[in-house]
Amino acid sequence: MTPYFQEYPSAHSGVSSAAATVLASFFGSDAQFTVSSNGLPGVDRSFTSFSDAVAQVADARVFAGFHFRFSCVDGVQLGANVANYAESTLMQRVSDGSD
Repeated sequence: MTPYFQEYPSAHSGVSSAAATVLASFFGSDAQFTVSSNGLPGVDRSFTSFSDAVAQVADARVFAGFHFRFSCVDGVQLGANVANYAESTLMQRVSDGSD
């Protein structure tokens, strides 16, 4: 069965990369974290960085047959570019007047 979404670029990889880029800018590139899922009760996934989680997302899209590798690579880059643009233009610190 053909998935009902476009093959290129991988939107899942892009959205995950954008979120990971923003989170890494706040928590640091090497932040360790664990996530759980309602879809897999009792299963926790641990990561040593946000980029490790994004790599796993991209691999899953390829292994499932939804995307070619280049679609995930480009999606990851696109997501990071969008996050970097948003951080540099929209996500500015609000001054409390004490600066």
